[in-house]
Amino acid sequence: MVGKNRKRERAVVLFLAMYFSIFISCTGRTAFDKDIRGGIYHTVKKGETLSAIAQAYSLDINFLAEVNHLRDIDKIEAGQILFIPGAEEIKEVKIQTPKAKTKGEIPLTERQKEENERRPVAPTKGEEKKEERTVVTSRKKDDKEEKEELKKAMPPTKVEKEEKKEATIRFLWPIKGKVLVRFGPQPGGMFAKGITIAATNGMPIIASLDGLVIFSGYIKNYGETIILKHEADYATVYSYEGVRFVKVDEKVKRGMKIGVVKKKSSADPTVHFEIRYKNKAFDPLKFLPSQENY
Repeated sequence: MVGKNRKRERAVVLFLAMYFSIFISCTGRTAFDKDIRGGIYHTVKKGETLSAIAQAYSLDINFLAEVNHLRDIDKIEAGQILFIPGAEEIKEVKIQTPKAKTKGEIPLTERQKEENERRPVAPTKGEEKKEERTVVTSRKKDDKEEKEELKKAMPPTKVEKEEKKEATIRFLWPIKGKVLVRFGPQPGGMFAKGITIAATNGMPIIASLDGLVIFSGYIKNYGETIILKHEADYATVYSYEGVRFVKVDEKVKRGMKIGVVKKKSSADPTVHFEIRYKNKAFDPLKFLPSQENY
């Protein structure tokens, strides 16, 4: 039985390889561009989700969905084969055991789970009482001393830990321009995982840090896209309308020119930029220096 399943998987992978080779010869470009040489095929196992697969391979879930033409990130099936760009070997995906559902409970989608993670967690009753006691006992001291003691008494939050890391890593702006779209919730229920910067035709795009190119290709609705992997589990994403100068597996230096903006449509040129830590998007403006002194 196991032998038959393996033969079936090999047959499907061979079919996909033939399909993409024919598609390239006919169009000259796949959905993830001819410059992407690295990648493997992952067969979805029972219990695996697209979010868990993306995390195992250190990829953005929306990016993985785009590459594999998935309309709904919550709908993948066991036996389905996904292309993993930039991967060299099949990795083990952690399967989360679903919690017991109470009567009438509606299961959350992957997108809803991701949004819930960003919401601040309310302190428990015990924590609230502890905070009240701390404030009451320190009222006799002046405001400055009180604030310092409260700050020391409170354990560092996850965000504060990340902000300490940003101080040791100096990111560069990919281009210098006005920020048109900021990180966070947008009108219409959308969520921006990066910032959009106004650009001009012919403007060079530079690498924000030293790194390795793990993706270089064209993505529908994003444009020319470059993803760089950096030290300490950081990654940066650059999407724009123009030309790419780097290829997969190429090493780049901080400040190196990796592309150029070339307007092809009637829309004003822009550059979308993301900073990710352990595959989770953070506000780039908290990592980038002020443009006034840049």
